[in-house]
Amino acid sequence: DALYVTEPVGMSNAELLLTKGYCRSDNPDDFVTVQANVVMADALYTAKKQILDAYNLSEDQTFIVYKDRLPLQLLSYLRLSRLQNTDELLKLDFEGDKPITEMNEYEILQLLLTEARMISAGYRSPDTDSDRFVLKDAESSVPEKLAALLRIGEKQVVSSFMDTVRTRLAPIRGIPTKKGMENQNQEILDMFETFESLPSAPGKALKSFTNWWTDENNWRDPDEEESKRT
Repeated sequence: DALYVTEPVGMSNAELLLTKGYCRSDNPDDFVTVQANVVMADALYTAKKQILDAYNLSEDQTFIVYKDRLPLQLLSYLRLSRLQNTDELLKLDFEGDKPITEMNEYEILQLLLTEARMISAGYRSPDTDSDRFVLKDAESSVPEKLAALLRIGEKQVVSSFMDTVRTRLAPIRGIPTKKGMENQNQEILDMFETFESLPSAPGKALKSFTNWWTDENNWRDPDEEESKRT
C-alpha cells in the first residue's frame, strides 16, 4: 500500500516543533503575538467595552502578526484604546484601515514600534547571523538547529513588523503636543519666520549705531565742556 505524507498547513514553526518535532525554513506561517488592552480607569471605558463586545473582542486581547501583514483589527483596537474624545468614537472603523486623527495614529504606531523592539530585545542577538552559523556548524546538535530555525523565523517576522510600522510612521512629520501635532522643527521655522517678517530690522539697527557713532555729542568730554563754560 502507498504511504501518503501530508504537509501541515497554517502552522508556525513553534507549533510544528511542539506537535511534529521539526521546523520549516522560511515558514510563511510564522508569527509573533501582540497584546492590547483597554483599562477600566479609562473615562470612556464603558463605551469602549460595548464596542469591543460588538466585535467579540476582549479588554485584554491577543493579536497575531505575520511577516507579510499587520492585522487591521489590531490597528483599530489600538486606535480605540487611545481615544479620549466621544466624538471620535463615531469615526472608528473595525472593518477597514482608517486613521482617526494624526495624533492618534502617531501614538498607536509608536506603541507598536515599542512593542516590536521589546520582542526583539528578548533574543540574545537581534539579527539572524548567529542562528545561521548554528545551522551551518557541523557540530551543532539537532535540537540546537531546530531552535535556530525557530528563532530565525520569529526574528524575520519582527523585522518585517518594524519595517511596516516605520513605513506607516514616515508620512507623519509632526510630534504630539498639548496644542496638537506640531512640526519637529517648529522652533527653527518660527525663528526664520521672525527674521523674514522683519526685513528692515538689521538696517534700522545699523543706522541707529551709525548715527550714534557720528554724533559729536557722544564724543565730547564732560569735564572739558564744563571747564569751557566756566
